[in-house]
Amino acid sequence: MVGTSDFGFAPSASDWQRESVGWIRGSVESVEVGPVRSVFVAKIDGVDRSLPEGSIALVVSIDEVGGDLSTKVAVGSSVTVLIPVWTGAEAPQYRDYVDSVVRAGLPAGTRVLVTPYKVIGVGHIYMRTDQPPFNDVRVRRAVSLAIDRKAWNDALLFGEGCIDSGPIPCAMTDWKLDAAKMDPAKVKTLVGYDPAEAKRLLAQAGHPKGFTTPMFNWPGYVSPWRSYYELAAEALGKVGITVELKPEEYGKYISTTYLGKFEKMAMGPSTPFTEVDDFLYGTHFPEQPNNRSSVADAELNKLLVAQRRELDPKKRKEIVDEIQRYLADKQYYVYVPQWPQYVSHPPYVKGFKHHDGYGLGLRLMYTWLDK
Repeated sequence: MVGTSDFGFAPSASDWQRESVGWIRGSVESVEVGPVRSVFVAKIDGVDRSLPEGSIALVVSIDEVGGDLSTKVAVGSSVTVLIPVWTGAEAPQYRDYVDSVVRAGLPAGTRVLVTPYKVIGVGHIYMRTDQPPFNDVRVRRAVSLAIDRKAWNDALLFGEGCIDSGPIPCAMTDWKLDAAKMDPAKVKTLVGYDPAEAKRLLAQAGHPKGFTTPMFNWPGYVSPWRSYYELAAEALGKVGITVELKPEEYGKYISTTYLGKFEKMAMGPSTPFTEVDDFLYGTHFPEQPNNRSSVADAELNKLLVAQRRELDPKKRKEIVDEIQRYLADKQYYVYVPQWPQYVSHPPYVKGFKHHDGYGLGLRLMYTWLDK
């Protein structure tokens, strides 16, 4: 099997125009799901080729580009490519979809629109803030300052992810308070990277030599989560926090760790809620099942209750903004970059807009076919 690196052509988001993407010509032969990456294998023009993990990497037919694959694919050029890859637990459910695209008979070079959109969810490190050492805000701030979010975003998400990803997801634009509108000193511990300051805070909190902590997780989440766990352990280790990764079986993880029943530290994604209250009240108010960090903050509780009781949308937004300002330097959760996802469709699909949610209706409400 031949991968994109063997062709000498593995473009990133900035290396090609999405409007030029075309569907594969051939048939999907297998989908191999692995713990770290998944690979779709397709037979294209009688030659077996494989596409490794990467939702926007391309495999280009040598015949149609004259064998020179080191140059950028021009907009509208006639090329044969493999459909974008879905990885991890999602891979099997898309095999029928890929097969159906091939059976539809779309010719090589068919132009499709590919649009990135923000995922309505957050990725975070959560901690037992009711127990040492994470009941000390200086330790939590040190954890946050150890994470180089920009480097993660550039290396894993092609620079297209959202760095300021919590407590309210970037996708909730009506509710999200831009970090530029907050106190810069507080924002530094929310999204900043400063390992030297992290070490100073740990020493100030009584941990000059650091400490060891477990990090519970479920390894089956889709990419980039396996990389996130390892990067977090490496980053925290550099400031003196030795992380012991503790992968769990899903049943145990979702019924205990995900509900805040764990020791010291854990990491993973949130549920993609569609109401802002779930990201605030649900994850920060005492006794709530999604309060994974065991937050108990009397001053915060007043604001959390107030925003859910306020009926005037503008006044509620003011309270939600105040909550985000208040939480900026508390680090009850340490947020990591949120990745984009991509929607692709032929140009004759008109009016399509992605809407996050649990139903298809909103996505198709204004959609029609111009053919």
